[in-house]
Amino acid sequence: MISKNALLLFMGNERPVFYNDETLSKAVALANACAAERSVVKLADVETVPDGVYFNGEFFKGSKLSAHLDGCKRAALFCATLGDEFDREIERSKYESLELAYLIDYAGLVMIEQLCDEINCEIAKEYKGKITARYSIGFDDTSIKDQQKFLDLISATKKIGVMTTKGDMMCPTKSVTAIVGIYD
Repeated sequence: MISKNALLLFMGNERPVFYNDETLSKAVALANACAAERSVVKLADVETVPDGVYFNGEFFKGSKLSAHLDGCKRAALFCATLGDEFDREIERSKYESLELAYLIDYAGLVMIEQLCDEINCEIAKEYKGKITARYSIGFDDTSIKDQQKFLDLISATKKIGVMTTKGDMMCPTKSVTAIVGIYD
């Protein structure tokens, strides 16, 4: 859930010049109504090599990912999403008002980040804070082309309906994948 004040706070100086309170209220109400927060978390064994990482034997190329997970023998792999209906609501609202669509879209960015923070906090709590920061496929020298392989590894398509397009973008669009290293 997101409030008007939270959305305004996150928008900061990025408020649209056409902003009005009535449209903001409607955007927040629609965003909260259509968000179907779902997630999947999977614990994986980690083996780092100079040019990448093996999660449960599945290789992901990325020397910076390897450096990020240096010293970790396990990782929590997760995917979070707001669901398909959120994408549909953004598209529907474009016919009414581009301002409304923009505000719903921005609310979704904040909401998915909040969901990821909640998942991250649960992981930190379970492992007594002995974790790395989140790291996502497509960041630094990891390839966005590995996104579907990552989703398959954690069964995100089957469990929560997140997949990639031919262009390697996640669908639903308000979805995030992340890797959190766990120190012993």
